[in-house]
Amino acid sequence: MDELRAGTPVGTGNITLVPIEHYSIQSDRGDKGCWFSAHKEPVAIIICDGIGVRAVNVHANEISVDSLIDKIEGLDEVLSSLMR
Repeated sequence: MDELRAGTPVGTGNITLVPIEHYSIQSDRGDKGCWFSAHKEPVAIIICDGIGVRAVNVHANEISVDSLIDKIEGLDEVLSSLMR
């Protein structure tokens, strides 16, 4: 498994932040047992506030929220619930 996903939104005051994470999980089985490996790293953060919804990557460059919505299943529902 190797994909992008939205993390748990964090709200404070009038701002809600939605972390975007890349995660991967691998496993294998051999003669002497099995192994599991997991890795998670930040990719971007979506900022929801009175100005609107925008996203920046880990290098502080603005990126398209629509491109993230296209890549992450269910992100549009998360964002629409925050904008109510």
